[in-house]
Amino acid sequence: MAKFRHAIVDYGEDILLRSHSYTNNGILVESTLDKFSNLANNHNDRSIYAWNNPSNGTNVTQGAIKDVSKHKDLNIHIEYISGAVPEQIIVTLSYKHQALTKGNQQPGITLPIAFILTKQ
Repeated sequence: MAKFRHAIVDYGEDILLRSHSYTNNGILVESTLDKFSNLANNHNDRSIYAWNNPSNGTNVTQGAIKDVSKHKDLNIHIEYISGAVPEQIIVTLSYKHQALTKGNQQPGITLPIAFILTKQ
C-alpha cells in the first residue's frame, strides 16, 4: 500500500493508494497488481484512491476504485469493524454519478458490490 500526505492550504490529509485483484471461482477477472510497485512515483497507476473524512469517524475510509473491466470509477466505502476477531473490514461499492455511462464505459459493475475482508 502506498500512503502519502496530501497538503492543501492550512490542511492536510492522508491518502491511501492501492492496487486490487479480483478472482471469481478461481478465475482472475481483473488485476492492477502489476502497477503496485510504482504507486509512490505515479499516483495515476492506482486503482484505489481513499481517504478518511473525520466527520465519518476513525473507522471509515471512503474514495474511489477503478472497475478496470468496465472502464469506470466507482465509489468505495471501507469500514473497520471494531472488536472483530479476527479483524475485519466491510467494503461496499456503488455507482459514481449514478448509473451513467460515457465513452467506452460499459453498464454494470464487474466487482462484487459488498464483501468482507478478514485478516489471516
